[in-house]
Amino acid sequence: MAETNEVGRWGELVGVSPHELVEMARQRTDALGLAPSSNDDRNVVNMLRHDYTDYDWHVQGTKTDRLYAQVLDAIACDFPWLAAQCEKDKATHHGRLSIGVQARRGAHIAAQRRQVEARATIKRLSIGGKVLVNWRGRQREGEVVEMRRTRIRVALPLDDGAIHVIDRSAHEVQPG
Repeated sequence: MAETNEVGRWGELVGVSPHELVEMARQRTDALGLAPSSNDDRNVVNMLRHDYTDYDWHVQGTKTDRLYAQVLDAIACDFPWLAAQCEKDKATHHGRLSIGVQARRGAHIAAQRRQVEARATIKRLSIGGKVLVNWRGRQREGEVVEMRRTRIRVALPLDDGAIHVIDRSAHEVQPG
């Protein structure tokens, strides 16, 4: 029975020379009628990922690419001469993700940027300081009444003399 690790069933291939694995990958590509890559290392990585793991079965309809990185890490561990190709594949994998995954990743990155911006803005503010904030379609001047890590509370004077307090992310206000 073939030796296995947690991810791949390529135990019998670990001692095979890179030249032989490249030849196996070329034969696989020809047999499947695939367009060969000019990069032999990439062909071997693809052969190992598709033919010696359950990757294809697990990723159907999935919303994450964690398994892709896990498989490539396992390949790089067992076949050190493919480590650079595995890192390159992981770095360029984002373009192969579903639109939903790309959108969630983009939203997460945008949220991180807003958080960094909010923390930088908080450092420039103080309780009692004036800020400009959009509220009900108009930019209004208000006074900072409370500050937290990335959020602030702003007291806005209303036309009738009353005060209305709103809560905003600090990235949504401008020091006044």
